[in-house]
Amino acid sequence: MKHPLHEGVIDRKEGRISITDGTSDSAPDQSIRHRYLGTGCPVVVAALSDDTATHFFKICRQEDYPIIWLSYEDLYNNSIAFDAFRSAIDNAPGIYFRESGDQRKSDTAVDAAIRAVVRRNENLLGPPRSATNSNKPVHLDNLRTSTESSVTVPRTQIVSRIQNGRSKVMKAISGFPAFTIDAGPHEGCDGVGPLLLQEYLTGDELRIHAVDSDFVSHLLKKNDGIDYRVTGLAGLERVSISSGEQDALRDMMEAEGVRFGGIDLIRSKNRLIVLELNPMPGYHPYEARDDDNPITEMIYKSLINNECAD
Repeated sequence: MKHPLHEGVIDRKEGRISITDGTSDSAPDQSIRHRYLGTGCPVVVAALSDDTATHFFKICRQEDYPIIWLSYEDLYNNSIAFDAFRSAIDNAPGIYFRESGDQRKSDTAVDAAIRAVVRRNENLLGPPRSATNSNKPVHLDNLRTSTESSVTVPRTQIVSRIQNGRSKVMKAISGFPAFTIDAGPHEGCDGVGPLLLQEYLTGDELRIHAVDSDFVSHLLKKNDGIDYRVTGLAGLERVSISSGEQDALRDMMEAEGVRFGGIDLIRSKNRLIVLELNPMPGYHPYEARDDDNPITEMIYKSLINNECAD
């Protein structure tokens, strides 16, 4: 029997799954990316194909914020000496680090060297070694036990056979994209696990981006369907969350070892329910729909240790 999430994999490969908008222009050339090399300014380390890094760098340039972009490809192609890379990292006040997502083009040894050097900088915004996001059952358990506040995580069970899919949604544990589908139509299917079966929640869906103690919260205006990554967004608006909710989310981020995270939540019947804490959020589509660039501002502020940019 075909896995119920299999069609989603095909959709994602064909580019049909998208929250729409926010796609960045192609990455700038090397001379622009390396303009401030040797000056001791903040550095972004990411692949040239990374749309979020492209967006971040483009906004920094628009605002005249000094920033260096050192890419994986710079080192794969020997277009920058490794000593120069290491010097830029060691002298930077802060590093915005994004793991390379394209394993087909990666060089394992170079990737390992990049990670080792990047982690030497004490002011690092990037996915930590301790994050559990790649293992959803462990991730949800870690979030659940990290706080005793009114912020909760949904009731979840791991199944190999869907015996009662009514009023539940289904997510992949691994090997398939972790988007959400209605489990009801698949009730009684054999051999489709392992899967995450989760209570069906109704309410306002929020996406919160947090950098250290700063938060930007958006209410997502969804099209029809459970998961906006499949059906797209109709829009979003800036909203606020309480100081108590912020404290609870900081506890979750600390438990995950995350300084910059994208948090998916549902506000349901006066409860704030955390669905996921992403340690390397692709934030650019959300900011592209905003009237400002609040997330980029938060990141850059943290990279320069809260000092004003030149």
